[in-house]
Amino acid sequence: MDQKPTFRNALKEFVEATLGTPIDKLSTVQQSKIMTRFYIEEVVRRLVPGIVPEDQEDYEGCMIDGCNDCGVDFLVRREGRVFIVQAKYHAKKYTEEADPFSHFADVLKRIAPSAKNYNRNEKLSDALEDIDWENDAFELHYVSLCRAADNVRAREKQGVSGVPDLQDVDDRTELLLLDESDLNVRYREALSAGEAIMEQVPVLFLTNPDQAPWLTFTNRSGRVSYVGRIAGSQLAELYTHHRYRLFAMNIRDYVGDTSTNKGIIKTAVDGPDEFFFFNNGISAVGTKIEPDSAKNELLCSRLSIINGAQTVRSIAKAQKRDKDAVRNVSVMVRISQFALNAGADEQAFLDSITRFNNTQNSIKVSDFRSNDPVQMELAHRFEKLNRGGKKFWYKNKRVSKQDALRVPIGMEEFAKTVFAFRFGPDDMYGGTKFLFDTNPDGGYRMLFGDENGVWDALTEEEFKLLAGSWFICEHVRAVWSREKVRRLAEGLPETKNALERRWMVFFVVGELLREVYKQVGADLGSEIRRLSKPGWMLEDGVEARTIEKYTRLGCSVLIKSYRSASKGPEFSHRNWFREKATLSDIRQEIPSELQTLKMILDSGELPMLSSAKSSKA
Repeated sequence: MDQKPTFRNALKEFVEATLGTPIDKLSTVQQSKIMTRFYIEEVVRRLVPGIVPEDQEDYEGCMIDGCNDCGVDFLVRREGRVFIVQAKYHAKKYTEEADPFSHFADVLKRIAPSAKNYNRNEKLSDALEDIDWENDAFELHYVSLCRAADNVRAREKQGVSGVPDLQDVDDRTELLLLDESDLNVRYREALSAGEAIMEQVPVLFLTNPDQAPWLTFTNRSGRVSYVGRIAGSQLAELYTHHRYRLFAMNIRDYVGDTSTNKGIIKTAVDGPDEFFFFNNGISAVGTKIEPDSAKNELLCSRLSIINGAQTVRSIAKAQKRDKDAVRNVSVMVRISQFALNAGADEQAFLDSITRFNNTQNSIKVSDFRSNDPVQMELAHRFEKLNRGGKKFWYKNKRVSKQDALRVPIGMEEFAKTVFAFRFGPDDMYGGTKFLFDTNPDGGYRMLFGDENGVWDALTEEEFKLLAGSWFICEHVRAVWSREKVRRLAEGLPETKNALERRWMVFFVVGELLREVYKQVGADLGSEIRRLSKPGWMLEDGVEARTIEKYTRLGCSVLIKSYRSASKGPEFSHRNWFREKATLSDIRQEIPSELQTLKMILDSGELPMLSSAKSSKA
């Protein structure tokens, strides 16, 4: 019989594949870092798609571990949710002591705004700036390759320590201790996350005397849906048996024990008779639904819960506390049938039912645009491009899987990048919410539409303009990374602060190009479209060299603008990256920098993205 996969063995294989050395040869600090990385990449990313940044630079910014980290190895904030991890590696069987875990349980005390006596490293300070301390939910994971003793489990049940000036933080926080046994279970769940349930699943409905077990609705096209009640204990059993496969088609992830989820658990345990009235219930889909009225059950193929992950997980937790109470819980359920591999219309129905059944704030706003025709067309067109023999993969939907044979482009990253290049960082306009707003004054229409509305198709010219802008920014990003290192090594003032965020660099390069092409009367759009074929990025040609010049010049513009703004009495580093006035200040610096560039170039002409020279129109 094959042994079940374990977290420890998988970690060892991950370390040797990644670092080329056994984990036991690493220092204690290195072991903690690599275990954190493994837990985040191979467990969290699979179980909760979207919580971990896909962009490598953003991801590295979340890795806090080091001097003055306040006991934080990893910290990320997404959509009002703050996720904090600390990892402890132990080479041999070990029983976790209470003190290290208690120290982690106090982490909010050390990082909250009211905590004044703790040194914080730069990464941690930057990460903390984005937290909304009055409203965000916190999920704290202490992962340890050990066995958790009873006194440590008792400390876990106490929850986080109180934080001054944040009276309700306990209700918004989940403290979780995962020992080796827990990690094994979670790792196995991660391996099956996203996989559909292939076997038929019987769903038993509750009944009242002289009533049918469910209501049936059939529309004019023959699509059918069943609505009724099931017992909380059955939901818990379904989750225990199928785990994350039960949510394979759910775009919304389980958000942890926020006050809402604690309320679900409390009602299930303390007031099971009232649960039906207080809970919205769950929605599910299946490819084939066979009703058996004699047994009061529906036999469902490829069953997936598309809304209600919080309810299901919370009831499963409640059952551990009081099985008898949960047995008396009634949950409303709706199961709708769809056809698998039945064409675009059926896929659109499945996407829509998933989307419209998930309206809670924890969905990323970009999820609601994932099935727009323009996004699907971007995915189709990028797939036809390749660079160095690798095709591109435009990820218009959140997925946990990786593909080493394709170059990934995340939808949100793409939108933020191209918007910054054209208009400025989206934070200056209202952030991600604005960026995916389809209203006339929303960012989504600015990028993927016109005065008539959001495009319902994407022309070849429109795609080339978007793709060319993306590839220019990809090259800008590589040059910017090198330029930061070079300028910091030279000790140039304000370099680190002014060049902190790539979105500003994308914008200033875009502005420089727009100004130059305006001066010479050339069509920048046609040049950008020409760069939509990414082969130029692998060559040291005129395009790559020109973009490098503009990136270096852009860095100088940003440093000068930052230096000038920082002299003001009301200057705020954070606000400099968020206020539209910064864009105006940057634009004012551009003419003098271009004039300087003209003077130092032998030809006296500003560089173009191609060798062809354009005369004024």
